[in-house]
Amino acid sequence: MCMRKLILFFIFFLITITISAQTNSILYGKALDENGKPISNVKVEIIYIPWNKIYETTTDKNGKFTIGNLKVGDAYSVKYIHEDYLSVTKEEVYMNIGINNLTLYMQHKQLQICESLK
Repeated sequence: MCMRKLILFFIFFLITITISAQTNSILYGKALDENGKPISNVKVEIIYIPWNKIYETTTDKNGKFTIGNLKVGDAYSVKYIHEDYLSVTKEEVYMNIGINNLTLYMQHKQLQICESLK
């Protein structure tokens, strides 16, 4: 009987560890221009809305970024910022367990000026 309780305790313990290990997620993202070309050096702000906590990273030469340790199920706001492009914000991004992907398109500021002169 004692051995059975010990085995049940270990099973419960392993299940608890497995569940708690799956409470974080990773966000892979891309910043692309209006033609689908990658934009490097884009500042990415990921704001954890419940606590107003800001995570920051920058895109690489392929317009990609990765940020981990994000809470599953809660809302985030993701903002892309670059001096040559109009900023883009995606509100209420919810993280799932594991890997999440987000691609946002940015419009070049010169393109906006040309369109407004027409």
